[in-house]
Order: sequence, then C-alpha cells, then structure tokens
Amino acid sequence: MLKPPAGQFGGALPRSPVLARRTTVSTRSVDGLRAHPKQRTTITRRKITKALREIRKKRLAINHHAVANYAGVARTSVYNRTDLLDQIRAQSTKPSITSAVPAAASESTIVTALREQLHAQKQRYQTEIAELKAEVKTLEQALAAAHRELAWHCS
Repeated sequence: MLKPPAGQFGGALPRSPVLARRTTVSTRSVDGLRAHPKQRTTITRRKITKALREIRKKRLAINHHAVANYAGVARTSVYNRTDLLDQIRAQSTKPSITSAVPAAASESTIVTALREQLHAQKQRYQTEIAELKAEVKTLEQALAAAHRELAWHCS
C-alpha cells in the first residue's frame, strides 16, 4: 500500500482556532431561527391579501393564478392558505362591478360622438328610404294607369 509523502496529510490535521473552540448556540439565535418561518408566513399572507385588494380595485380577473402572479408568490402558497383561497374564489364568482354601470356612463366621449353620428346617419337613411318607396309607389301607379290605357285602346 502506498503511503502519502511525509508532511502531506501525515498525522493530525491542523485545527483552526474557530473550530477548536466549542461553539454554543445562544437562546436568541434559536428564537430567531424559530421566528423566521413565522415571519415569512406572515409576509406571504400580507402579499396575497394586498394583491387581492389591488386586483379588485383595478377590476382585473380574479383567480388563484392571477393573485399568485400579482403577489409574486408561488401558487402553492395560495393553495396552502385555505381561508385566502376561499376569499379568492368568492371574489371570482361575484359579478363584476363594471356590469352594473350603465354603458353610456362608462363610454368615452369619442365613442359617444361616434354613436350619435351613427344614429343621425341611420335616421337620414330611413327618411331617404321612405321617400324612395313613395316614389316607387307613384311610378307603379303611373305604370298601371298606362297599362290600363293601352289595354283600353287595344280592345
């Protein structure tokens, strides 16, 4: 069997002064380690709640995927908080606020002006069509009179 050369890995490894001291864990460190997951949970819950509130204000589509993306958390984080998931589901099934607002109140001025122009043009076309129908009727009557006159002369 081969032995390593003397001086390399021979004997005991030198110990650093940090490793040589016995490390003790303070109660403060342990408390901090225990508190960290709780803080993360609280922060995630706040992010989801805030995202749901902001999505509702912006009147965007509300579902678990949209809330998770908006909050910047994983979808499983939303699924693991069943109370928040129930809130999201309740919000997604509610009718949107925009459907309760009349169409005229939510339209822009451009759309309103175009709608009025379209209505005026429709009225003009209906008037013109009525005049043309009246003219066709008089022409048909004149034609019928001409046919009767020809029939009377031919007989």
